[in-house]
Amino acid sequence: MTKAQKYSIIQNKDIVQILCKGAFKLTITRINVKKIEGHEFLKGVASIVFDDAFKVREIKILKGKDGELHVSMPNKPVPNGTFVSLAYPVSNEIRVAIENAIINEYNKIP
Repeated sequence: MTKAQKYSIIQNKDIVQILCKGAFKLTITRINVKKIEGHEFLKGVASIVFDDAFKVREIKILKGKDGELHVSMPNKPVPNGTFVSLAYPVSNEIRVAIENAIINEYNKIP
């Protein structure tokens, strides 16, 4: 897979499909979101399932200094005081599709 490949995003009411030219199709089949009250920046936690086969959990929904919601993929601290990502999208297009799908589900919760 090269950086020159383009991704296309198809978003329906219930699923998000991420298509890569000739390489693969990834479908978000389930998103679970839990709102968190009482925190200044942490607004929720999500899990997402791809193709009813692969689940990513502990995705944080954060309110940025700009007031907008952002998604932080799961990570863990390492001994030098930094964090290492456990799972993450490898392209910006896929990151945007996942972030939009999670934030849309978050916004549906009263």
